[in-house]
Amino acid sequence: MFNRYLATAAIVATTLIAPFLGTARADASPANDRAFIYTLDSEGIIYTTEGDALRAGEAVCQYLDLGYDAMETVTLVVDASGLGWYQAGYFVGASIAAFCSEYADLIPGQAQGRYRA
Repeated sequence: MFNRYLATAAIVATTLIAPFLGTARADASPANDRAFIYTLDSEGIIYTTEGDALRAGEAVCQYLDLGYDAMETVTLVVDASGLGWYQAGYFVGASIAAFCSEYADLIPGQAQGRYRA
């Protein structure tokens, strides 16, 4: 079971980030990075490396920048990872909260503003 989750995390990272290799968000923050990783860990979302998880989280924001809506982005995560809908939605929400707060209104109950660790 654990190996399945590791394989899933690798697929998420490579599938989501492939279109954006070489790009990075200008507003990267070590505190947000740590909070994002902590959030994934606390929800039991497994990833291969922290770097892969961070890049996949940032890729969520880049998909939103391209005009994908929240549900389309969750669907991309489900299709790329094999995560269930709940975990994929959680991953997208955590990504928005940590890396692209301009989309915070897409998260039910989330106040506009930066992620707070």
